[in-house]
Amino acid sequence: MTVLICVPMFNAAPTILNVLRGLRAITDADILIVDDGSTDGSSAVIERSGIRLPHCVRHRRNLGPGFALRTGFRFALDHGYDQVVTIDSDGQHLPEDVPRLLEALAGSDVASGSRFHPQSPQIGVAPPWRLRANQALAKVVCWHTDYVVTDGACGLRAYRASALLNLQITEAGYMWPCEMWGQMARAGLTVSEVPVTMIYRDADDAGGVAVPPGSLDGIVHQCEMVLLEALGKGRARWVIRRWVFGLLVRIEEARGGF
Repeated sequence: MTVLICVPMFNAAPTILNVLRGLRAITDADILIVDDGSTDGSSAVIERSGIRLPHCVRHRRNLGPGFALRTGFRFALDHGYDQVVTIDSDGQHLPEDVPRLLEALAGSDVASGSRFHPQSPQIGVAPPWRLRANQALAKVVCWHTDYVVTDGACGLRAYRASALLNLQITEAGYMWPCEMWGQMARAGLTVSEVPVTMIYRDADDAGGVAVPPGSLDGIVHQCEMVLLEALGKGRARWVIRRWVFGLLVRIEEARGGF
């Protein structure tokens, strides 16, 4: 099996070398950097490091993480790779988790990392609003698809190349995971969830920073709309499901959940 590790990158000069060195320590698979219009010299940092990097694609301007992944998937298909791993460039994933994702592909089309699985190790403390957001998003994915997931937004994943033929990312921003969940469910792809390490090293972010009132619900609402559109579900069905899900959220909040 030929493996391509795709690393979308935007202004990651302080972290990208640690990510690449970690990957090189555990695999000799080809690595593709998709430089999404970085302005901080990230690519120059890589070039000066001497790290062996067979592939690099640069966007002239910042197009968003969804577009960066789309570029990486197209590259993998055009060059005949069998499997693709995606890992963020900001250091919030451990390269050591990659082999277990690839092992999981033996029995599924997609292996999706989960930072909130009961077996996931933790480094640092995630801010409460991030935990609430991920809990809500995971519930949305579970509610509208047949997948049982604990993390709906993790960027650490592995894909069979055949699965990528069913995924056409159009969401440029950070709602791309919801679009992909919908497309995967619509295509009937099998997904294995793999516990991966949750990393939060920013002490300020871990100090209980909260989003403005109402923003979290609005974000989840937008993500749900993207997921449902990818699933091809009608407006009437969406209204009913949205009302029921909103009721469940209020019940959960009253019980002290998210």
